[in-house]
This record gives sequence, structure tokens and C-alpha cells, in this order.
Amino acid sequence: MRSSGGRSTSAARTRRALGSAAAALLGALAALAAGLAPACAQLVPGITQLEIPRPNANPLAAGGPVGVTERLRPEYDPLGFPTAQGFFYPSVTGTVLYDDNVFASQSAQADDLVMHLRPAFTFQSRRDTLSYIAGGYGDFAHYLGHESLSNSNAGATLGVIQEIGRDWEIESQSGAKYDHQDPSSFASPVPNTAISHLPAYTILSEQVSATRRVDRLSLSFGGGYQREDYQNVVVGGVLIKESDLDANAFSMTSRLGYAVTPLTRIFAEGEYLRRDYDNGVLNSNTVTTIVGTDFEFRRLTRGTVFAGIRQRQYDSALIGSLAAPTFGINLEWFPTRLLTFTAVGRQDFADTPITTPTGGSAVVDIKTLQFEGDYEILRQLIGTAVAGFESDNYSLTNRTDKTLSLGLSLTYMLNRNLRLIGQYRITDRQSSLAGFSYVRDEIGIGLKTQY
Repeated sequence: MRSSGGRSTSAARTRRALGSAAAALLGALAALAAGLAPACAQLVPGITQLEIPRPNANPLAAGGPVGVTERLRPEYDPLGFPTAQGFFYPSVTGTVLYDDNVFASQSAQADDLVMHLRPAFTFQSRRDTLSYIAGGYGDFAHYLGHESLSNSNAGATLGVIQEIGRDWEIESQSGAKYDHQDPSSFASPVPNTAISHLPAYTILSEQVSATRRVDRLSLSFGGGYQREDYQNVVVGGVLIKESDLDANAFSMTSRLGYAVTPLTRIFAEGEYLRRDYDNGVLNSNTVTTIVGTDFEFRRLTRGTVFAGIRQRQYDSALIGSLAAPTFGINLEWFPTRLLTFTAVGRQDFADTPITTPTGGSAVVDIKTLQFEGDYEILRQLIGTAVAGFESDNYSLTNRTDKTLSLGLSLTYMLNRNLRLIGQYRITDRQSSLAGFSYVRDEIGIGLKTQY
């Protein structure tokens, strides 16, 4: 769920923490620009959603400690190309990844070497009453041993903030993404096995919000639209109609905040989400109500925590309604200048093409927690360790999946234009349903060129 609240430093740190945790856990080099976004409209567990950076989200402006991965290093940071409007930062990353279980399967394990080439760019406007940041990437993946799995992907984002006077702020976030699913993300009624191709999906997204501030009070209203399309895939001889998940999502959000101190704000937020599927079977209304706080404690601990309840009502009586406590966590702790710890977590529902005994579709209650530690070993060498846990409970079935991921990475900055990256990740999913468990090891090395 996305909270609108202006150009807050907590929101900036949320995006950085989510992006860096996902880079260590979810891509093993191949997903260097794909973040684990909050579960706004995630349909299939494991598919990363669009993450649109906010312009001028510089944590240095707030004072206090700065995380290891956020800290400016002038001798190693890219210069970019200056223009009258801002700075253009291009990059190209090449990676080689060894995956010992490319199909995320318990019984049909197969290994492979995957080559990735990822050109990308970011354009950051100069700071003004109108600020924006645009980004784009391409990702070309080549499987040496399973040529049919090779694929090409692309994405683009645009974040804009317009200040009106001293009290009003308008924000827009737009994005488009064409990507391919990893088998670990399949919500399938049959165990994963060898497949002929990776199914594609596309996401188009637009979010707009307006925030009014008066003294310590702030009031935000927002609305959004998202279009999602999925490609069918055959798993174990069974056609998985993921196209049943093609949908339009409409959301409305309101948030009331109060600044207790300059560094601590409490808030209450409500969100309404309407999902209309092309086939009409999974149409639903979701209402989420939360209370929380953005805070800093002694300048060494800061972040956002919230809790509430999420209720989803389906138009179909075969599925009915679900309700569950919901939560969100994003915390940073700075025990020393060289060490930063981050914790993120969330809860959401996701629809699936899995049929239940009642004839409806299984809905997944997803809960995730991730812990990250970043350590500056040397000025130009950063080590990262990440542990992640995800629980997926499928409604009206006897299936519960629990997934543990552990990852390690090293980033060595040769100079301001070259970075060498090494990563290892192990993923262990244990399912209560026979055949759906798997263990997967991924190790890779990449070279990033940037200017």
C-alpha cells in the first residue's frame, strides 16, 4: 500500500531500503534495478511491482546519520551529464549468473548460466518548485543451456513533485514495465517443472496525490490506476491461465497527519481499492485502514511503522470475503558510521488462478519480513547481508508456503565509472503441499559502467 505524504525523508528511506533489500535478495545481479515495492496490487506472489523514485529525495538534507549505501563518496560517485534542466546518469551492467535450479522445482532441478546486459538511465531535475526524476532500463537475458528461456525486458518511470506556495504539494508517479516471470513466482496448482518459456507480464501505473499542510497538520488525498496483463504458461503439462489475472485496478487514498515534533509524525490512513478483471470472476473491493508513525529516535533510529486491518470483499459468493490484520515496517538503525541495519515488512492479499474446492479462486495472504546489514569494509568496498522470510497462506486450501532467503553481496568501486559486484543467494521454500518445496542457489558477478 502506498502512503502519500509529500517529500518526507521517511518515504525516501523507504524506497532506498526496499530497493537495496530486493537487490540483495531477489535478483542475484540480474535484478539490479528492480525493487521490492510495497504490495499495492501484487497478483502473483514474487512478481516485483513498479517502483517509481521520488525527485530530490536526498536524505542528507534532513541532517543526522546517513546509511552506508546512501552516503556520498565524491571520488566514486558518477558525475553525470549536466544539462540546463538537470543531470543525466547513464549506466550499463553486465552480469554472469549461475543458477542451480532455474525452474524453482523440487523434482526437476536443472542448472544454467545466465548472461544479463542491462542498460539504464536516470534523469534528475534541478531542485525547484517543480522537481522530477525519470528513469528507464532494458534487460536482455540469455540462458546458455535453456535457450528458449532467454528474454528481453524494459521499463520506465517518471516521478514529479509540484510545490504550490508553502502549503500545497502535488505529486505524480507514472510507470510502465514489460518483464518475464521467474518460476518461483508462479501461483500454480501443480509443482514446478521444466517449462518451454518464461511467461511475460506488463504493468502500466499512474498515481496522483495532493497534500495540504497547515502548521502541524497535513491532509493528503490520492488516486491511482494500474493495468496488469499476464501471459499463460504450461507447467507439467497443465495450462496455467494467468491471463485470468488481467485486470484494471483503481485506488483512492486519504491520510491525516500530525507532527508531534519536527522529527515525529503520527498519521491515520484509509485506502479503497477496486479490482476489475477482464473475465469478471475475481472482481473485488478492498478497504484498508491503518494508523502509524514516521519517527526518529535520538537521530540513530528512524523509520515508519503502521498497523491496521485489511478487508477484501469479492463480488463472487464462491470466494466471499477475507479480513486480516495488516502491517508495515521500515526501520533504519545506525550503530556506527560504518554500519547500517534495515528492517522492512508488510502484509497484503494476492489473487491466483488456483481453484478451491468450492469452485472459487484461492487468495493468498502474504506476509514478508526482511533484514539487511550494510558494512563499509573499506571506503570503496561495501558488504551486504540480507535475510528474508515470506509466508503465503492460500485460502480454502491446505497449502501454506514458507520461504527463507539468505543473501551476501560485495560491491567494489574501482573508480567513479566502474563497479564490480559479487553476490550469492540461497532460497529455501517449504510447502505444506507435496511437491511445491524447493532449494535454490544463485551466485554471480557483474561489472557496472556508469557516468
